Amino acid sequence: MNEYAELANAIIVQAATDYRNAREYIAGGVKRRFAEWEKRHIDEILDRERENETLTKAKVPKEHPLWKKMNRARLSMFEVLENERTVAEVEQFFKSDWYQTLGGTPDIFPRLKKEQDRKEKKNADKNYKNAVR
Repeated sequence: MNEYAELANAIIVQAATDYRNAREYIAGGVKRRFAEWEKRHIDEILDRERENETLTKAKVPKEHPLWKKMNRARLSMFEVLENERTVAEVEQFFKSDWYQTLGGTPDIFPRLKKEQDRKEKKNADKNYKNAVR
């Protein structure tokens, strides 16, 4: 196999890996748990926004523990959004002319998507059974 074919295969494999990882992260319930947390703590979130303004106005250094506490919640939602963007970008890649140019076959992405859907359903069923017990 020549170097270009190896590079093309590596790009396709990396896209598939990124897609799997992002879907698994999203399916892990992070988004749902964050939404539930957000509903329970909306007043706390608004208070943090006010604290943020207060800390900024008071010129509290960014290394201060209060900043770290406030940023933790934002970070988990950012990670969910980042993984959703990765899923969308990889889906676009597999439908692109660039993917075809690399020598990708049209059946790889549908199989990959079906595989992830099956895993998510299996995990959802398992979580449901554990919750019912």
